[in-house]
Order: sequence, then structure tokens, then C-alpha cells
Amino acid sequence: MMLAALSPLVTAGIVLCAVPILAGVAQPYVIWLKMEILRATNHLTRWRDRAQYRYKDAGTFAWMFAWYKMRLDPMFDDLPQLLKLAPTPRVAIDLGCGFGVAANVLLEWFPEMQVTGLDPNPFRVKRANASFAARGTALVAAAPDFEVPGLPDQVDTIFCLDMIHYLSAADLATTLTRLRNRLTPGGFLFLRSPVPPPADATPWRRWRGSNVPHPRSVEQIAEIVTASGFKLIESRPTTGNPALQWFIATA
Repeated sequence: MMLAALSPLVTAGIVLCAVPILAGVAQPYVIWLKMEILRATNHLTRWRDRAQYRYKDAGTFAWMFAWYKMRLDPMFDDLPQLLKLAPTPRVAIDLGCGFGVAANVLLEWFPEMQVTGLDPNPFRVKRANASFAARGTALVAAAPDFEVPGLPDQVDTIFCLDMIHYLSAADLATTLTRLRNRLTPGGFLFLRSPVPPPADATPWRRWRGSNVPHPRSVEQIAEIVTASGFKLIESRPTTGNPALQWFIATA
């Protein structure tokens, strides 16, 4: 009745605005239903589906964040190749874990792995804990003072993904040194960080690069990593995004 009383142009405008909003609201439940059907029929065979299902009790926002992260971040294309450089991870730290998306993917790739995630945001930590279930724990902690009760004394793998640009030079050096001291001999550090984008980067990437709190070049990061007691064995740009650089180092 109300729509009939409006002009066709106004009615069309309301419909055009309402459809994407309703679709956005419905999407989490559609994906949830798909996951339930796959679980009930024992068809959670793809690692993305299994990692996604870990968020069934973590809330809608974390569920959707994980869904998009696993599909849009080329990290998950790069990591399988990078991880071949190291022994199979069994006890890992994920510093700056956020909602635990990368950690949950790793848990699906490595069924024997246990993870401890660290993040300063209690909201994210709560959701990460719900997703890890019996395979790990998430703790509220912020670098460089991340050494809180419950953190393993020794681990064989450490992940620092897209977080060191929030740390000052002194805090980064302290953080890496403390991480190095918890890494077993022969253990590995996988670090990804924003770096200055190339001159031919898109305006969006140049803008993002100009808004990094503590920008550092590839050479500067490599120097800090080695000065903290690590041996740098690989450095390469992220697939499709040269403004994100990988650093792989060993104890």
C-alpha cells in the first residue's frame, strides 16, 4: 500500500537500496546453512570450508570476516609454498592473531598443530578462542609486552602477520628479541609487513602506504630481523601486492 502510493521513481529507489541491504543481512545465514549441510553430509573436505566452520560459534561478524579474508587475501596462496621451507609446525604463536583466521587455516593444514594467538583486542580474542576450540587458545596481549601467563615457553613456529608496522623501532626490536628467545633451535619465523609501494602502484595502495604508522623499507625490516638474532633465509613480495613483503627467518 505504501509503495503503491509513492511515485515509480521513489519506489524504484527504495527497492534498489533495500535489495543489497537484505542480501547482506541474509548472506551470513545462507553461508551458515551451507556449512551445516556440508557438515551433516560429511562433505567438509575443502580446507576453506573446514576453517570457516570453526567460526560457527564465534558470532556473525567474525564469521563474515573469516569468509572474506580467506578469499581475498593472497596470504593463503603464498603460505603453502613458504611453509615448505620449514619443518611441519607443531607448537606455534600467532602474534597479532586478530580473529584467528590465519591460525585456523594453519590448524586445518596441520592437524597436529597447537596454536597460541595473541591480540590486544578482547573482542577479537574471544572470537578467536571460540574458533580454536581444543586446538589452541587466544590471549589478550600486546607487543612488546606480550609475554603473559599461558604463553608457551618454547615454540617451533612464529607468525607475525601485518602487525609490526604498529610498533616503534625500539618496540619492534624488543618484540623480535623476545620471540627469538622462545623459538626452539631450527624453528621458523614467518613475518609479513607493509612496505613502501612501488612508484607504479595504484592510488589506493599509495594512499595506504602513506598511512602506515611506522613505515619501513624491506632493507630496514631485514636489518632489524637479523639484529634480533634471526637468520633471514627468504624475503619476497606477496603475490599480486608488492606493498606487502614476506620475511622468513630461522633461529
